[in-house]
Parts: sequence; C-alpha cells; structure tokens
Amino acid sequence: MTTSVLEQLEILLANTNETRRAVHRLRFDVYCEELGFENPRQFPDRLEYDACDAWSSHYLIRTKRDQESVGTVRIVHADPALGHLSPMHRLYGEETGNRPEHLQPHTRFCELSRLTIARKYRRRIADQSQMSHAVCSLIAPLLYLTVAHHLLTQNAHDRAYAMLEPRLGAHINRIGFPLARIGEVVNYHGQRAPFGVTVAHLRQYMSPSFRSSYQAISGHIKRADVLEYERQRLLRAKQRSLRKLMA
Repeated sequence: MTTSVLEQLEILLANTNETRRAVHRLRFDVYCEELGFENPRQFPDRLEYDACDAWSSHYLIRTKRDQESVGTVRIVHADPALGHLSPMHRLYGEETGNRPEHLQPHTRFCELSRLTIARKYRRRIADQSQMSHAVCSLIAPLLYLTVAHHLLTQNAHDRAYAMLEPRLGAHINRIGFPLARIGEVVNYHGQRAPFGVTVAHLRQYMSPSFRSSYQAISGHIKRADVLEYERQRLLRAKQRSLRKLMA
C-alpha cells in the first residue's frame, strides 16, 4: 500500500451521526440509484439501511481534502440467540441443512456486507475524480485491509463470511486475503456464492504483500478502533448477561 493512498484518503470507524449518514447515503447512491438492488422509494431520506445495521460496525473511506465519501463496508455481528441475524441467515433461512458449511448458530461469526465504492472512484469517470488510476484501483483492497484489521484486532469473532460473485472472491484471494468458497452459487442480487475465512487462517495465510499493507494501515485506524473495541467489549458483556437470563 503506497503512502500516497493514505496521504489522500482516511479510514474512519463510522460511529458518529455525520459519518453514519455518509455511509447510508453512499449505499443509497450505489445500491438504490445506480444498481437498483433496493427500491429507492423505500428510502425517502436517501439513506439506505436495513435491520442488520443496528448490530454492525461500519467503516468509511473518504478523501482528506474535502471529506467526500469514497467507499464503505459493514461488519455484521451475528448472534442468532439474540435475534441478530446476518444477511446470510435471512438468505438461507432457518433450516440448518440449507446453510453453507460452518454457518451454524453456535459459531462466533460475522458477515462482511454492503461493500460499496462510489461510482466515480470505482470507474474513474473522466473529470469527476481527481485521483490517479493507481490510487482509485487501491480503494477496494483498502476496504479488505480494513476488514482484516477489524477481524484481527477486535477478538470478537472466530470466522467471517461474505456473499460474493465468484470472480470477485477469486480476485480477493489474489490480492492476498485468503477467502475460501464454502457453498454453491445462488441467485442473490445476481450470481453469488458464500465465501468464508477463519480469523486464525487469515492471520497465518495472508500474503506477504497484503500483510505489509495491513501493517501500514493499522496505525492509521488504530485510534478509531480503540472506541470500537470498547463498544464490542460492552456488547459482549451484555450478551453474556442476556444468555444467563435466558438459560
């Protein structure tokens, strides 16, 4: 990860009203208006959201120069015992026999979801982006690196999942994030397949170049993650208390 990327972009844990609105606005622009995955009429405030956002961590990449939103990703903290379902739970239903391998209620897992890059940075339309092609091409890897940082520092999950186009899953592997396909292709906003990785596998098998970039950005978002770690610690304590009451 070149220093020029971090000179132009900043990675934020979206834990304020301002940054959360920026996340949901970017998702509306891409998922509703551009791709048509969601009905824009359901979001008159032009902020795309769903129930999973309430138990998710959201990260935002924006330009340092004018704080324009560039990309976002959310990490859904699934806990079926509390009714905190992930998008994959909703996709495959309650029958465990329909689920991919390891997607079971007893595992501590999260789902990577709503990975979004603003159109003009994703396609680098002429005269709309002031960034070089080289910097724009690193925005997606920067989002994957942010996910890796979260997984390896928060100690909240044993594994992570994502529903991806098979070609995208293969691309993520090529850049050094060791995702494995764990199920068949299904029709879910197009052809998607479930991918997964354990935190232990990620820690051991990320590529040397990916590891080097991971180390470069870790200090960049460390301060934000201190707040996230405390939020997760309090959430886990609350979950333990609720489980004791439900036992």
